[in-house]
Amino acid sequence: MLEASQLEEYLFQRKDIFSWKSDIPFSDEILKSLRSDERNAISEDMAIQALKNVEWDYVSCQLLAQQGTFHTVFRIVQNNSTSHILRVSKLPALTDVALYVEENVLAALAKHRISHAVIYVIDCSRQSVPFDFSVCDYLPDESLSTKDRDDTDIMPFIPVVARYLKSVHAIRGKGFGFIHPERQKILCGINGSWFEFLGCHLERHLSILLDTGDINVAESKEVLCYIDRAKTELDSVQPHLLHGDCGNHNMIVKDSNEVVLIDWEDALLGDPLFDVALWATFHPERRWSTFFKAYFECDWQPTFEFWMYYTRIALSKAVHRLRFGYVDHPSRPKASLRIQRGLNGLRMCS
Repeated sequence: MLEASQLEEYLFQRKDIFSWKSDIPFSDEILKSLRSDERNAISEDMAIQALKNVEWDYVSCQLLAQQGTFHTVFRIVQNNSTSHILRVSKLPALTDVALYVEENVLAALAKHRISHAVIYVIDCSRQSVPFDFSVCDYLPDESLSTKDRDDTDIMPFIPVVARYLKSVHAIRGKGFGFIHPERQKILCGINGSWFEFLGCHLERHLSILLDTGDINVAESKEVLCYIDRAKTELDSVQPHLLHGDCGNHNMIVKDSNEVVLIDWEDALLGDPLFDVALWATFHPERRWSTFFKAYFECDWQPTFEFWMYYTRIALSKAVHRLRFGYVDHPSRPKASLRIQRGLNGLRMCS
């Protein structure tokens, strides 16, 4: 059960955040430690104690090789050989209220008959263990990220992903930005407008990237000008459900005709085109037309709004990489070049 103090803390933090990964209120040193064993120090014994606290039946509990950014992940097996996932928060200084956001979103997906995992238990009480955790479905199928290196492998799934996201985007809500964790009749965002959400930490992101040389002063001014120019159009945006982190790592391949999106803690209410642009930041442009054709059901071309979202997301991702200490892959272009690509797109549409 979500306590009033936990809700108040969540709303205070998230209302002024654009991306949890770039704007989380912890030092960069702590964020870098999330990638090391230092923050994966939840033992199997501690995980078992969490299961006992909620009287969950199990016969084995094993740490998975693939871990989350903010969660230590275990596979648990019950007496009937059914497997589930136990996710334990790595940051005990913050109550993991976003687990309730995911529960609300999954209920909405179920109502609209969209494939999803199921959460069975959420416990943020810390009565017997000093951390928050949840128990959810274990999906034995592989992540789409395993197919990302070869276009031949991944291209057949891109139209499937596009159609899945389009079905998600058909779900409506009220308000904008991150989703309210309390269960309500419809999904509710915690920001008053879409423009308000997009502006969260924008000047801070620009300042950080100016200091690192990832953008220059002229580019920073361009970004502010383009977003200000779009304010009128953004005021007419209607709130639709967005995943908020729709990369291949969060897509589970069920079969050749089905994928399932997981990890909805960053879910938003806003413009569906934002999720389309977010998807595009994870992929080379040679794949985009296949996605666009399946999503828009025509030979769609990126618009000014698309490039504005793409640029805003690219700024946030560049800050995220800096704060977590990620380095660019030696065989790939510098990740921050996505910012310049977005600005070029905006110039072409102006």
